[in-house]
Amino acid sequence: MINKLTKSFLPLAAFLLLALSAGCGQGSSKANEVLRVADQVVLAEELLALAEAQGESHSEQSLSRIARLTAEDLAAEQRLLAEGWDKDPAFIQARRRFIRAYVNARINRELEKEIRVSEAEIAAYFEQNKQRYGRPKQYRVALIDIAKKDHADRAAAVASQLYAELSAVPAGKAQDRLFNQMAAQHSSHLGSRFQGGDVGYLQEGDPAWPTPLLDAVFASSMQQALGEIIATPKHFYIYRILGQRQAVEASLQDHRDKIRGKLLAEKQDAMRHKGREQLVRGLDIKINEQVIKRVASVEETQQREPAKIPAG
Repeated sequence: MINKLTKSFLPLAAFLLLALSAGCGQGSSKANEVLRVADQVVLAEELLALAEAQGESHSEQSLSRIARLTAEDLAAEQRLLAEGWDKDPAFIQARRRFIRAYVNARINRELEKEIRVSEAEIAAYFEQNKQRYGRPKQYRVALIDIAKKDHADRAAAVASQLYAELSAVPAGKAQDRLFNQMAAQHSSHLGSRFQGGDVGYLQEGDPAWPTPLLDAVFASSMQQALGEIIATPKHFYIYRILGQRQAVEASLQDHRDKIRGKLLAEKQDAMRHKGREQLVRGLDIKINEQVIKRVASVEETQQREPAKIPAG
């Protein structure tokens, strides 16, 4: 992470000096001096460090190229300081943004050494969340939903008539076609009425469906494809079973890598929070909320004032 950040930011003149200013070779032997721009000096060991930070080799060609680019960067900084560009708010903001990213990356790199996800943690998480990784028995269901609304008696009569007509047709393609037609004409479940009433796979305890319907479905079998009319406080349901999926037992082996990744991501988030805390720890930081409030109020007042229209 640090190498990537350094590669991205070192070519910027003002930011490069952050890495060099702590050891610019002032007072050092000229025998070890690689580059000088005005009063800024780069020593041999600093040039090698720059090459490593950028992922470059220590060949003569590579070091010469880095030295030339560094000279241009330091010369550009001399110009920046001479022209007073370092006082430009845009420059100040960019410099702070770089420093924040660089310091955060350094802290994160140190904290990453502490991140470990043990097999015990993986196994404990799996046991606590086994239902997420297995699959209970499921039935694929089609239904005709007759809503009672304000006409419960009428809805009951419709449901009884439809069920009688369906029961009079032998199970098979003819009954399937009739069920599909009835769903399109009478079902109040908009998501399935034009799909033959197919609402997909249901499982026990599904909060999207009433308990009486689920109980009836899971008490049925594939040999009893057309179920009885199920009455709930607001609906009558005529259902049929289209298919089933057997339960699948969860296996830690199948989900170990996924769980490890999840736990690692959680620890990384905690690490980043810890890094932000370390960044400000021990510093005397004071934020004057009253000044902020006063300045913000003035700006908001100015924004709310209507534009003045010249007289005449």
